[in-house]
Amino acid sequence: MITIDELRKLNGRVRYSAMGVVKIGVDFKEFWHFYSDQTPIPEGNIHSHPYAYESKILFGGIRHSIYDVVPIEEETQQNYQARFGRAGTPLTVIHDNIDIIESATFDTYKNDEHYIDHSTLHKIAPLTSKCVTYLKAEPWQNKLYFVVDKDRQYTREEALAQRASESECWEIIRYTLDDDDNC
Repeated sequence: MITIDELRKLNGRVRYSAMGVVKIGVDFKEFWHFYSDQTPIPEGNIHSHPYAYESKILFGGIRHSIYDVVPIEEETQQNYQARFGRAGTPLTVIHDNIDIIESATFDTYKNDEHYIDHSTLHKIAPLTSKCVTYLKAEPWQNKLYFVVDKDRQYTREEALAQRASESECWEIIRYTLDDDDNC
């Protein structure tokens, strides 16, 4: 298991993501994600990425749910949004009324690895009180990724308003790494 001192030596970007995870990113190619009860994941965070990636669970467990989005004509409480460019740029509604279909679910635990394509809509939920993952990203396919807003009130802005400072992120990382045998 990687130590906090080794993580600090990476000189990566440490931040709190609106998806409810503290992450360390190095050159947009490698990411360490830290999930704990100190970083709650907003409900309904169905999303994709602008890159495909391989992920390994370093400890803990995560449930992955894969979704299909189907545009429909009847009015719904869900819409399908896209972001062109990096986080912080505005979301654009692609389809105003959609149906969300869960097409697959799988659980991963310590040492499990999986691959997610850049176009895969998914959501994650920790199965343990603490979890750490290592993600290796492939080159960006495009600067576009998608978000499903289940209630037309996406919680990203709310989550970002509560984001932790860099020093608070390191404290959350330290907390998450403590006692990993109990996860």
